[in-house]
Parts: sequence; structure tokens; C-alpha cells
Amino acid sequence: AHLKSRANHRDHQLDYDNMVVCCPGNINGSAHCDKSQGPRNVTLPLFNNQLQQSIKYSTHDGEIKSSNVNWDTEINDVLHLNNVLLKYNRIQTLIGIRNVLETLKWRRAKIREKLSQWTSHDAHGRLKPYCGIVIWYLQKKLNQP
Repeated sequence: AHLKSRANHRDHQLDYDNMVVCCPGNINGSAHCDKSQGPRNVTLPLFNNQLQQSIKYSTHDGEIKSSNVNWDTEINDVLHLNNVLLKYNRIQTLIGIRNVLETLKWRRAKIREKLSQWTSHDAHGRLKPYCGIVIWYLQKKLNQP
């Protein structure tokens, strides 16, 4: 995705500081991220801890929400991060980690181990797909008494 839209900021379309590598932006004809952005700029502070702290997910359908109204609007209306396919993929990923934790008897040490795995980058510097919902969920479980 481009923070400053490619349509309105052609002089910045190849600036690395203007790009965030996240996904192809179109899966099975479902446009999101850069493909749905059009001429709109993204003001989400992607590398700021405040954004991460504002994010919540639905454990029922995989919806992503921000407590910040402006950021939530961009999530939904600019980046379309709650389209049916992305929500489905998020919830399937969450079901997968829940199944793993069930076999591990939900032990806190195992939850911490899984959290470490999901927050670690691979040899190419990438995180696992849909890691956001898993990291959020595991942190939530660890913070419960």
C-alpha cells in the first residue's frame, strides 16, 4: 500500500518511505489495500504503537476495528480490510491457533511460545499472514488472570 496515493503523488510512488508491503491487494477479485485506495491518502500511523493499541478484532467473524474513528474509517472505507475474504481468512487463522492451543492444554508457557513464533520474522523478514489477529488474541489470553 502507498501512504500517499499513487494517483495523486506520482513523484512519491517509488519512495520506500511511502510504501508498506502487505499483500497483493486483490484476492479472488476482492480489492483491498492498495487496489482499493485509489487517489486517497492513508493517514494510519502504521509504525506507531498507538495504532496497534487501538486495534481490536472480532473473535466471531474476524472483523478488525480501531477505537480511533478516523483510523477505523480508513480501515473500512479506504483499505477495505473488512471485506468478506479477509475476515474469513482472519477467523480461519484464529480457529487454527485455538485448535493448536487446545492440544497444548492452554498452558501459559505454550501461549508465550506461540506468541513468540507469531511475532518473529522469517528468514526473508516477513511475518506470518494474518498474524495481527493471532498476536492480539494471544496477548489477550496472557493478560487474563
